[in-house]
Amino acid sequence: MNGGQTISFTHGLFGYLWINLKIMLRFLTVLFLLHISFNVFPQDYFNHKKNQNKNHLVIVHPTRSNLERYTFLLSNHILDPGKNKIVGLYFEDEEYDYTEVIRDYPEFGFHMVPGGLQPEDIYNENNATEEFRKVFRYSRGIIFNGGPDIPPSTYNAKARTITNVEDPNRHFYEISFLFHLVGGSRNNDFTPFLKTRPKYMVFGICLGMQSMNVAAGGTLIQDIPSDIYNQHTIDEIVSSDPDAMHRNYYSDYKLYPEIKSYYLHQIEFINGRWLNRKIRSSNSHPYVFSSHHQAIKDLGQDYRASATSMDGLIIEGIEHMKFPNVIGIQFHPEVDYLYKSDRSFRFTPGEDNFSLLEKIKELDSYEFHLELWKAVSGMIR
Repeated sequence: MNGGQTISFTHGLFGYLWINLKIMLRFLTVLFLLHISFNVFPQDYFNHKKNQNKNHLVIVHPTRSNLERYTFLLSNHILDPGKNKIVGLYFEDEEYDYTEVIRDYPEFGFHMVPGGLQPEDIYNENNATEEFRKVFRYSRGIIFNGGPDIPPSTYNAKARTITNVEDPNRHFYEISFLFHLVGGSRNNDFTPFLKTRPKYMVFGICLGMQSMNVAAGGTLIQDIPSDIYNQHTIDEIVSSDPDAMHRNYYSDYKLYPEIKSYYLHQIEFINGRWLNRKIRSSNSHPYVFSSHHQAIKDLGQDYRASATSMDGLIIEGIEHMKFPNVIGIQFHPEVDYLYKSDRSFRFTPGEDNFSLLEKIKELDSYEFHLELWKAVSGMIR
């Protein structure tokens, strides 16, 4: 081979390698972009065959604050879902933007239910039904979290000026999903999903419990102070019985930014029902962390109360009479303040800051919260 042939062969070899290198780089770029799109943009977690099994716990409305709380509960083994992976579920028409949350919590899966649900279709099969069915099929349980007021139109009532609806689409989807799961009196011809898996877990916290009740045909008290206690000013509320104050109205003054809307008050178990059976702590009237001005009025189909306020006027817990692992509570055991000694708190302007953890220990209510999450964990596993 002469020199010219050597140069030509070398150039040809390098050209061949360069072309293949460019093809490989393009292939890797496509893979990288697919990886980025899967981990940053709205997800279809349950559409992937590798995720189509029942080993999942679904967290509805997986906002940053909610995931911070659940990450804390999980890392401290307060909530123990066993081998079940956590999947955040959200709805396309919600106002909350989940893009950064999905990016910042790669350890969780995320699944989006497409939009377009019409309010008049909440209690029927609708464009979200098959997606709801898919989430149910590939999970062992689901948690519905707290939030603002439900549109009264969903329970055939007119909205009062005191009612504050921030994101109606979120409520339409959550109530419709709960109706699909458990059913209700607004459409008795519909066969709920849990008919096929009656031990599936549904756990509702605060708004979650209210949504469970509305989905089953129940109604809500739109404002506890005015409707139940005939209180119409903040001064009247904060000077009343502390166990009748279900949120902290001192926060409404806006003069004390460190005072949040949460408040501690006692609840009472109803003998023989879920909370009474499952909780092994010695305190039968534990203090709970509460922040709501609405409550259950008429119970939905097949629900009964499992706990009330100390005066018996507010329902603090519900259970389903046909599906044993469908449970709702009106208070907030998921807030990490309850389990952190370094978080300071105060409820009134005149008191010193205190550790909420030390406060609930002092009130003999810490074990109640641990026992509650132990019971929820058992239902999931």
